[in-house]
Amino acid sequence: TESVSLNANTPFYFNGTLYSNTGVYYQTYNGVLYEINIIIDENININLDNSVTENEHSLTANEMDATYQWINCDTGEVIEGATNQSYSPDVSGNYAVQITQGNEVITSNCYNVISVSNINIFEENISIFPNPNLGNFTIELGKEYQELEVELYNITGQLIKSSLYNYKNIIQYNINNPSGVYFIKIKTSEGETGVFKIIKN
Repeated sequence: TESVSLNANTPFYFNGTLYSNTGVYYQTYNGVLYEINIIIDENININLDNSVTENEHSLTANEMDATYQWINCDTGEVIEGATNQSYSPDVSGNYAVQITQGNEVITSNCYNVISVSNINIFEENISIFPNPNLGNFTIELGKEYQELEVELYNITGQLIKSSLYNYKNIIQYNINNPSGVYFIKIKTSEGETGVFKIIKN
């Protein structure tokens, strides 16, 4: 039996299991029985950096020389094999990283990432104009869709709003937020997804 003691001020993931309460747990990993002593206390002073650098299609933990485990925030599950400092998801969604160094553990906030695999020929059939604009613009879809969803994200990947449309081939869209760079993600009932950069002057 191996013993592991960890201090954390956020929930801790081990071998696909989330531990969110202080306690002693037992789990078998690679044929070894582990006794896991978890202390979850928001007042514990963790000297780890849980900030993350966002790129359009990837995330990078800023803490160096640590152990990393990326987590799917939408499902609450760890991502098998996602243990590098940087992570580029295959599926768009919300992701976080658990950082371990010695007996200290911390988890980052969740960040929205638009997967590069979702950029496809669907985008080539979409026209958005004017762009740049003053907040009002037209989305021409190229054909009528029975059902689709348009999500608006700011430059940090935060979801601002989500709108559903039925039987549309043209959408008049409006951004009521301050001037800046935004991304809209269009998802259809046919499984097509496209991401578009919008500049509001």
